[in-house]
Amino acid sequence: MHDNTPQPAGQLLIGWCRRLPVTTGLLCVMIALFAAVHVYRVVRPDDAGNASWRLGQAVILNRAIDGESDHQEGLFDLWRGELWRIPVSALHHAGWLHLLLNGTSLAFLGYLLEPRMGRIRFLEIALVTAPLSLVPEFLMG
Repeated sequence: MHDNTPQPAGQLLIGWCRRLPVTTGLLCVMIALFAAVHVYRVVRPDDAGNASWRLGQAVILNRAIDGESDHQEGLFDLWRGELWRIPVSALHHAGWLHLLLNGTSLAFLGYLLEPRMGRIRFLEIALVTAPLSLVPEFLMG
């Protein structure tokens, strides 16, 4: 027999985390990175433009030549061997709305797919598809 009494929010959250640990972990990392970038910008306003890069976002490398226009030095900072930036870069967000929409999408897809695919497979899919977010950035230059 199913009990229809409402559950406290804490129990619902714990149930969500137990059922969807990969989705919950990815959402937590997204929120933590977003918060860390904004805290970094407040603490280090002189270096605010580098906040996302310092926290793992992949960006196109540029180098000024003789004080003139920028010259593209390499595709991404991945050429320095910083391959860890590929999955981390996909978890960065430009603003609150971007974070909210992507987080909602991840929660919805995680709710549908993680229980069916299994934790490991869902995490593998998330990590394999993460570099796809870099393709439009590369093509737009």
